[in-house]
Amino acid sequence: LACSGLETRTPPNSAYPAPAPASPRHQAIESCSVRAARPTVVQGFTIRPRLAEGQFVDGEVVLEGRKPGAKGWNVVAKQLRSLAKGSFGVGKARRDFLFTLEAHPSSIDHETSPRPYVYDVGPHGLIARWRGSALAWPLVDGELLRGATARDSDYLCALHRKDSFVALDPTTKETRTALYRWNGFGFSGVDDRKLEARCASLFAGNVLGYPHE
Repeated sequence: LACSGLETRTPPNSAYPAPAPASPRHQAIESCSVRAARPTVVQGFTIRPRLAEGQFVDGEVVLEGRKPGAKGWNVVAKQLRSLAKGSFGVGKARRDFLFTLEAHPSSIDHETSPRPYVYDVGPHGLIARWRGSALAWPLVDGELLRGATARDSDYLCALHRKDSFVALDPTTKETRTALYRWNGFGFSGVDDRKLEARCASLFAGNVLGYPHE
C-alpha cells in the first residue's frame, strides 16, 4: 500500500482545476507508507469488511467470514464503525469474540450514537451475545485494551462524553474515560489505576473536538 495524490489549481478565468507543480506538501504525501493491518481472525474465521454495493453514502458494509475447509458466510453490518477480536475471560474460560462499535438509535438517550456489540462467531455467521446496551455514560469511542499476559482477559477502554443519561447534553465537548470487563452477560466497571492510566493514554489528544480531561 502507498499514498498518492494529484495536486491541482484552478487557473485564472477558468472554472476547471488543472495539474499543478508538485509542492513539498505533495512530496510528503507521496513519500508516506501504509502498513497493512493484520486480518481479524476469530474462531478460525478470517473476517473482512467490504462495502455493500451501492451503499457508500449510507455506510452499510458486509462482513465476510472465511475459514479453510468450511463454508463461508456474509452478514450485513449496518453503520459499522470498527471491529476487533476480543479475548474475554481468564485462563481456560478465555474465549475469542468479535467486538464491534455500531451507530444505532436507542430509547435510552434518543440518539444515534456508537454502541458496543459482542458477537460469537460460528459456521453460519455471527451470534449476538450483547447488543449495544448503554455503558455508564454516553459513548464517543472505544478500543480493546489487552491484558497483561496472554491468559488475561481483554478490557474495553471507553471514551465517554462528560454528561450523563440522567442529564443529557449532546453538545458537550468534555470527555472522560472508563474501563470495563466482560462478565459473560455485559460489561462491568473496573477499578484498577494502572489499567485506567493505560486506557486514558489511548485517547489523550486523539479525538478532534473532544478535549479529554
